[in-house]
Amino acid sequence: MAELMTYSDIQLLEKCQRIEEIAEEIYKFLAQAHKSDSQICALWEKTAREEENHASQFSMAIRMKKGLSVEIKLEKTKLEEILKMSESILTGMKKSSPSIRKALEDMIMLEDVLSECHLVNAMQFPDESNKKLFQAMMSADKDHVGSLKEALSNLKG
Repeated sequence: MAELMTYSDIQLLEKCQRIEEIAEEIYKFLAQAHKSDSQICALWEKTAREEENHASQFSMAIRMKKGLSVEIKLEKTKLEEILKMSESILTGMKKSSPSIRKALEDMIMLEDVLSECHLVNAMQFPDESNKKLFQAMMSADKDHVGSLKEALSNLKG
């Protein structure tokens, strides 16, 4: 049975929010780095907005904490690994801007890992109205990995 959020739960959600913010920052960086390719730049910008939306979902869940009954499905150590990996990727890209192909390949790999941190995967809601609210927010996003894979397959050479 799920209980009201604890301080520890909130800390985990704050880490998830930070991971989404880092992903948003990576996509914004890539949009600037590849601004000469309007199609790829648009993909990076769209995905950055979606990551911003994911971060906002965590912010909303944290603000709702008093009345939100949830079961957190993430392990603290796994989250910390994902956070460090995200920070490392951002730092590496800022040191040496990747080619479009390399960026797409890296982000496909990262998105597979980040999907574990999306709110609908990180939490279980016994209250059906809360569950529907967050699922509706997520459904506004297109499939990140699918869009990235399609862009990668459309690259010439």
